[in-house]
Amino acid sequence: MLEDDPLQLLADLVTDVEAYLSWQGLCGAQLLPVGGPALPPLPEAPAEAPARPQFQPREDRPRSRPAPAPAPAPTASPAPAPIRPAPVASTVPRAHKPRALSGAWAKIVSAPRKKAVGAAGIKELADRIGPAAVCKECRNPMHIARGRGTTPILFVSGQTFVPDAAKMLAAMVKNVLKTEPGGVFAVQVNHRCKTFFRPGQGELPQDCGHLLREQMILMKPRLMMILGREASRALLSPRRVQIGRGRWVDYSTTDGPVPALMSYHPNFLVQNPQHKRHAFEDLKMFHARMQADLA
Repeated sequence: MLEDDPLQLLADLVTDVEAYLSWQGLCGAQLLPVGGPALPPLPEAPAEAPARPQFQPREDRPRSRPAPAPAPAPTASPAPAPIRPAPVASTVPRAHKPRALSGAWAKIVSAPRKKAVGAAGIKELADRIGPAAVCKECRNPMHIARGRGTTPILFVSGQTFVPDAAKMLAAMVKNVLKTEPGGVFAVQVNHRCKTFFRPGQGELPQDCGHLLREQMILMKPRLMMILGREASRALLSPRRVQIGRGRWVDYSTTDGPVPALMSYHPNFLVQNPQHKRHAFEDLKMFHARMQADLA
């Protein structure tokens, strides 16, 4: 067992001494026990307040408790004010009532839209007919011209170029005609279609001949080169009579006749390289006409 704390014992002793002295004072004692110092006299307690010992046993203490205060009567609280939602901006756009345009603006708005020409017109035409347009006469795909057309020149061929032939033609155009290959238009025609010599009907081209005429209107070429006998038959000779190379002919368009020069197809030159010098002479003749007519 642990020893008691000396400080706690001293505090208990002091408490007991103070209690004893208080009790002695209540009992009327004037002197301390023998050996203790004399204490000053204590004041007498008032008569109306009977003296009671400070240390009263628990069983003698009054057990009565003060009565609780009566609870206040409930009062009717006012009804809460209704909560009004904050106004929300309407997201539904108001109907806009168009105002009448002035005479000048009305003419501008109602004026027919200017038809695009050149490469932009060719692109619009390609979008209108679609990428998989088929001729209603020959049942073959219809071809759209390629190139930017910065120079008013059109190359017409009747066969698809093989890779070597395409490279040969690009080099000849660049070196002899002094023009970038993409700067001229190039279109392919189907020589078996019989619509090149028939008038087209309707706004949307539905056959090879009508499509070519519409493209000629948009491209507005000033010089043409017809490559190969198939292209010459499709454009110039319905009786399938071949026109010799190195000859200038006039191709009829809605804007008037366009000078056209006949020459070999590049595929033929790949298979027969001995005729390249003839094609070179044709290109030199074509270049001389370019300098004279397009200067």
